[in-house]
Amino acid sequence: MSIFANKDLTFDTTLRWKTFGSVIVILPDDKGNETAAAPAAEASAVPAPVPVAPVTAAAVAEDPKIPVESVTVKFRYPSYLDERAITRGATQPDQNGIPVVNILTLQNLMLSVLIKEWDLKDGKSNAVPINDVTIGDLHPMIARVLVARLYGEMASKGSIGLF
Repeated sequence: MSIFANKDLTFDTTLRWKTFGSVIVILPDDKGNETAAAPAAEASAVPAPVPVAPVTAAAVAEDPKIPVESVTVKFRYPSYLDERAITRGATQPDQNGIPVVNILTLQNLMLSVLIKEWDLKDGKSNAVPINDVTIGDLHPMIARVLVARLYGEMASKGSIGLF
């Protein structure tokens, strides 16, 4: 067993969701975790159909006419250097000069540094590159679930600290 982090060691997660108008519903993963709903970003100028009854996450999730969208993301496990760089990048002094961790910056850096690949495609079926801009353009609900899954994986491996 090596004491050095293996940067080739990765794990995959597939995120599935449905979008209906202004509602995005995260579908359970293969372990039955996570069902959540949030307003979706407006993707086009075409208005969504107005439902007769209030839209619920359960109704959207169970509607077979609404297509399931998905992305598979491959994360790499962080090394000690990664953890230090991410933590340092997310730490800034407050108004009294005391260092504090900005959790949003921490999560952005975790995604930026640790996503190794994904299968996202644009409207023309071209691969979407992984960079700060494309990560920043993710729907907040999608990004939050990816961060939660990354945290969960790190916790299951006994990672300590902010990871």
